Amino acid sequence: MALKLKAAGMRLIRIKQLFHLSPSSLYYRPRKKQDYALVDKIKEIAFKYPSYGYRRIWAVLAREGFQLNIKKVYRLYRAVGLQRQRNRRRRIKTSSAGYIPRATYPLSVWTMDFFFTRLRGGKRVKVLVVMDEFLRYAFAPLVDFSIGSEELVEHLEEIGGKDGFPRWIRCDNGPEFRAYPFVKFAEAKRIKIHYIDPGKPFQNGFSESFIGKFRDECLVGYEYENLREAREKISEWFRFYNEERPHSALGYKTPGEFYKQWRLSNGV
Repeated sequence: MALKLKAAGMRLIRIKQLFHLSPSSLYYRPRKKQDYALVDKIKEIAFKYPSYGYRRIWAVLAREGFQLNIKKVYRLYRAVGLQRQRNRRRRIKTSSAGYIPRATYPLSVWTMDFFFTRLRGGKRVKVLVVMDEFLRYAFAPLVDFSIGSEELVEHLEEIGGKDGFPRWIRCDNGPEFRAYPFVKFAEAKRIKIHYIDPGKPFQNGFSESFIGKFRDECLVGYEYENLREAREKISEWFRFYNEERPHSALGYKTPGEFYKQWRLSNGV
């Protein structure tokens, strides 16, 4: 009505008095926002990293200098059909028996696990994952056709020689972790070992989550030609995870950024 009266020639002062309007409302014209470039960028990130949801895409955009609300990213993410249906996992109650160490500072708890991938010819490759649970930082991987307890200890010695050793190590009941060289190493370094319950990998959730992300983002649809290529590609993804990939549990900082912030906050 106000706009019609304005079009009919009524003075603006009179219109404002009648309808109690602010001046800006009389001059406002709706504008269709052009989000094509932003949509293209969202698609580019989503296709490059298929496992990313809209929150992590928003974090990547923010890291690249885009100033925008996460709700807008969600709206555009859905509008172009990128939202995926996720299967809801049934929650499983964990055992409360015994002491379960919690990571409350760097080097408080390391989590370890093995997983396997294959070369193009079908030969199996074994990969050792060692993570700092507090930092969500993945140390350099050990990749080989066979990894025993002695090789495991050598790798841990190399990691700890640079960054120090943890108070606890969380792992499953695999033979490499039960063997004498590893147990002796832990005793010598005064490291306590927390073995998860047999058949309950979810108790080692940090490693399981990391390995799942690795499979989704690095292994799907790709086969390594040889062991050398496997080592290079896997190590590169570990570097990407630590230095470039935003982590939701760390406020969408990378593990490397989170560690730097922690050191500054704690005067280390």
